[in-house]
Amino acid sequence: MDTIIRINIRRLLFTTFVFFFLFSNLISRISGHNINLLFYGSWLLVFIYSIIYIKPNILTVFWAIVPLFFSVYIADPRYILSANLLTIKDFIIPILCTYIGYALSKTTNTEVIFQDINLLYFFALSYGILQEMSFYTGNLAQVLPWDANYLSTFLDMPSNVLQPGGLLRFFGTMNSFVEFQIVIVFLGAFLWLNREKMKNNKLLYLNIIMMFAFISLALERSPIMMGIILLLFWKLKAIITNYKILFYYILAIGVICLLIIINLDFINSNPLIFGAYHRLYNAITLNLKNDAAVDERIHVQWKQSLELARDNYFGIGPGRLSPSAEKIYPMGYVGPHNNFLAIYLAYGLLGLLLFVILLLLGVWHLSHIEDNYRFFGYGMIVAFASMAMFNMPFIGKQGIIFFYIFGYLCSQKFKRK
Repeated sequence: MDTIIRINIRRLLFTTFVFFFLFSNLISRISGHNINLLFYGSWLLVFIYSIIYIKPNILTVFWAIVPLFFSVYIADPRYILSANLLTIKDFIIPILCTYIGYALSKTTNTEVIFQDINLLYFFALSYGILQEMSFYTGNLAQVLPWDANYLSTFLDMPSNVLQPGGLLRFFGTMNSFVEFQIVIVFLGAFLWLNREKMKNNKLLYLNIIMMFAFISLALERSPIMMGIILLLFWKLKAIITNYKILFYYILAIGVICLLIIINLDFINSNPLIFGAYHRLYNAITLNLKNDAAVDERIHVQWKQSLELARDNYFGIGPGRLSPSAEKIYPMGYVGPHNNFLAIYLAYGLLGLLLFVILLLLGVWHLSHIEDNYRFFGYGMIVAFASMAMFNMPFIGKQGIIFFYIFGYLCSQKFKRK
C-alpha cells in the first residue's frame, strides 16, 4: 500500500508541474487572477522531491554550482534587490529543472507520467490551434473573449505585439508567443523520442500531426528553424544510412515547396502572413542582411551591449537583463537579444564560462549514450545555442523545457562498448 501511495504522489507531482507549466498563463487570463505562483509552487515541490533521485557526480554537482553562483548576484548591494529577485525565475529556475528531468528518468512509473504529459500536450495543442483558427476567421473575441480582452490591452500600448504583416502573437507579447511555440516543438519531439514508453501511440501520432499544423499556421521563424536544426542532427545518421528514410524526407520537402509555389500569389497578397512568410524565407535561405530585426540586433542591441561588456567584466547585475524586471529599470534595462551576451552582462565573464561548461559537460555525457538520445541531445543543444545568438531561449519557460529535457538525457546510462 505504501508503494502505491508513493507512486501516486510521484505521478501527481510530475504531472501537476507540467500542467501548470502549460496552462498557468491561460488559467490566469480566464480567471482574471494571476496563478503563476501555483506553477512555481508545483515546481518547488517536484524539485524537492526530485533531489532524492540525484546521485552526486560531475554533472549533478555542476548543475548546483552554476545556480549557486548566479544566486550570489541577487544580494549584490550594487544592484536593485527587487529586480534581482525576479531573475530567479528567468535564469536560475530553468537550470534547476535539470534535476527534475534527471529524476523523471529514474522514477519507476515513467511510462504513466509520459502518458499524462502526452494527454496534457494534446489539450495545449488543441487550444493553440483553436486560437489560430479563431484569429484567421476573425472570431477571436466571440470564441475566446479572455484572449481578445487580454490582447486588446497590448494593442493600446506601443509594444510590438504584431509580426510584420499583421500575424497576431496570440499569447500577448512577442516573446511569449514564440516561447509557447518553442515549448510545443521540443515537448512534442521529446514525447516522440520516448514513444516506446507510451501505450497510447495513436494519441501521440495525432499530437505530432497537430504540432505541425500549429507551427505551420503560426509561421514564426524561431521555432521552425530550431525544429529543423533538431531534426537534422537527430535523424542525420538515419537519413545518410537509410535510402528509404532519405526518400521520405525528400518527398516531404518537395511537397512543402510545391504547396508554397502553388500558393505564392496568395501568400504575397495576404497581409496576415506576408511579413511572417518572408521573415521565415530569409532565415531558411540565410539572407539575414535583408531582415530588419537582425539588422537592428547587429547595429543597435549588440553594439550597445558589447560596449557595456567591455567595461564590465564582472557584469552589470542580472536585474537589468531580466524581462521580468524591465519596469524596475525603465531607463537602464538592457535587452541584448543574445542569450550568451546576456549571461555575460548579468553574471560577468566567470558566469558565462560556468554556463558554457555546463553545456559542454552535457555534450560530453551525450557522446557516451545510446545514439537516438545522443543525436537528439546534440540537435537540441545546437538549436538552442544557435537561437541564443539572436534571442533568449535559455531563460523563462523556453529554458525550463530545455533543461528539463537536458537533465533527462544526461541521466541516461553509458552504452556498453
